Amino acid sequence: MHGELDDSRILLRCFKDGEPATGCETILATGTKRDNSPHGVEYSWYFRVPKPTVPDATMFVVSVRVSSGIPTIGGVFGTFIID
Repeated sequence: MHGELDDSRILLRCFKDGEPATGCETILATGTKRDNSPHGVEYSWYFRVPKPTVPDATMFVVSVRVSSGIPTIGGVFGTFIID
């Protein structure tokens, strides 16, 4: 776990789709990295949901896609999941 649900909002504001990923290495290094070759990599962070907002949701996942080649933020999204 990377924190509480409120922490995810702060993380989501760190990344903007289409912007260069250079300078984000320190933040990206805190996430779980998954190779998504040949398209790049995806980083994920998991946050606790104290009182589920959707039935049975226990975690909120923030994911950031970084393209290969010139590292660029290729997508930022969050979703509720069931543990």
